[in-house]
Amino acid sequence: IGDKHPCFVTFEAGPTHDGFNTAINLVKEASIAGANAIKFQIFDADKLVADKKQIFKYSILKSKESNVLEEVSEPLYDILKRRSLTNSEWKLIKLEADSLGLAFFATIGFQEDLDLLVDIGCDSIKIASADVNYNQLLRLAAKSGMNVQLDTGNADIEEIKNAVNILEEEGCQSIIIHQCPSGYP
Repeated sequence: IGDKHPCFVTFEAGPTHDGFNTAINLVKEASIAGANAIKFQIFDADKLVADKKQIFKYSILKSKESNVLEEVSEPLYDILKRRSLTNSEWKLIKLEADSLGLAFFATIGFQEDLDLLVDIGCDSIKIASADVNYNQLLRLAAKSGMNVQLDTGNADIEEIKNAVNILEEEGCQSIIIHQCPSGYP
């Protein structure tokens, strides 16, 4: 990645899978599409959602053949719980990516998530814009030996400079800064 290298394409899987099987399918689709990497989000629904009955509304296509949308409502906790995978499942997903020649990395928010990425042999870690000032996580990420990717989102230039300074102070010299929106369309 860098000057004089071809474009590096990352398939943004994020939290769009619906469990282990669909996550594996996304890895396969990323490979078929010609991506160089796939990125997921690793999280624990129990840590993220206080109100387990909070309703989330979204639209889905009724069928592949039509453009008709169906409105769906369900607890946000249930959605995220389906997408909270075990460490063993993440390891298998990483192995599948490796077997297909895809780099695998993930956005994380907690030390145990970082420990998982180190354990399964990732080369890169992504820090969400909401955590660009989570200095303890930045320090741990810098010490991991992995490339650290920072999202900018709503962070201001001083927050970004501070994050880079922390990473460099802790010995990280492989940093990618993503100019990106804080919300997804």
